[in-house]
Amino acid sequence: MENQRLRFSKKDSKRFFITLNKRVNDHFKNLNIAKTGNWKLYIKTLIMFSLFISPYFLILFTDFDSWIKIGLCVIMGIGMAGVGMNVMHDGNHGSFSKKNWINKLKKLLIPKTHLFFLKNCGLNNLQLKHFEGIQ
Repeated sequence: MENQRLRFSKKDSKRFFITLNKRVNDHFKNLNIAKTGNWKLYIKTLIMFSLFISPYFLILFTDFDSWIKIGLCVIMGIGMAGVGMNVMHDGNHGSFSKKNWINKLKKLLIPKTHLFFLKNCGLNNLQLKHFEGIQ
């Protein structure tokens, strides 16, 4: 069996997106599920924020060895990436909540939270300015 490359027409991309949106909408309608978050999304959010914030406070208020604190920094980084790539992503697409202001809050406030933690983890001003410019 020969592998074929999947190709989409560049001339008629509008029709592709119309078809894609219709199929996605039909999928949610046929399965009778909401396009916004359910309990699974909220559990994922809780886990990601816990991975992000808990190690920070453990580093701040406990007297662990340096190698344990480095491991906690790695866990905090995984949590930070998880928040950015999951929670913020869902908010940007408007799928976190039926209430638009909650989606906007996720999109706007979380980068500020990331900056607070990055600043307190020792990034210099040049690195922070670069990160702020990405937002």
